[in-house]
Amino acid sequence: MLRLDRVIQQVKSARGGANRPWIYDDNGNIASGVIRGDVIPLLEDLKEYELDVTDEDIDRIIEDYRTESDNTYNWGANISNDLNIDFAKDVEINGEYYDNVMVIMVHLYGDIRGGYSDYFVVPLTWEDLYEDFDDAVYQSIPINDRYIADVNIFSEGYTVYDHETGDDIGEFYEPEVEDLLKEIEERNNE
Repeated sequence: MLRLDRVIQQVKSARGGANRPWIYDDNGNIASGVIRGDVIPLLEDLKEYELDVTDEDIDRIIEDYRTESDNTYNWGANISNDLNIDFAKDVEINGEYYDNVMVIMVHLYGDIRGGYSDYFVVPLTWEDLYEDFDDAVYQSIPINDRYIADVNIFSEGYTVYDHETGDDIGEFYEPEVEDLLKEIEERNNE
C-alpha cells in the first residue's frame, strides 16, 4: 500500500462521527444541501501516478527542490477538502528523474494551518490536473429536478444550468442549496 491509500482513508475517517465538518451527512458523504466538489475522485485518480517515497524523500523534496507552495483554501476553492501543494522541479527519487512533482497533503479538519493528512507525491503539474483529470476536477451536482451546478473543484464559483429553459443561468458562490435557490429567485425577479 502506498501513501495515497492511507490518505484516502484519513479523509474518509475525518468525515464521520459527532465532530465531523458541517458539510458531511451521517454517512460521511457531502450533504445533499451542500454544493462542494468531492476531493475523493481526484485522489482515487491520482493513485495511478503516485510515486513510492519515504518521509526522508518528502523532506528532501520540500527542502531542496520546492519552487512554490499553494493551498486551495487561498482561492476559496469549491472542494470538500482543501489541498496543500508543494511544487518541485528537476527532482531525483529512487534513481529516477522527474521534471515536476507535486507534494500534496489533504486538509482533514480544524484550522487550515493544521489538521492535514499524510503527504503523497505525484509527478504532475497544475496543467496535468486540468487536462488529464476532467471527471475529477469538473463535477456536476444536482440541485433539484430543475437545476444542476457545474463545479470546478479548484474554483471559487460554479455555474448553474436550468433544465427547464436549457439555459446556463450564471455563476454563483453560495455553498448551500437553500442560499443558491434564493439567489436564483432574486436574479429572476430583477
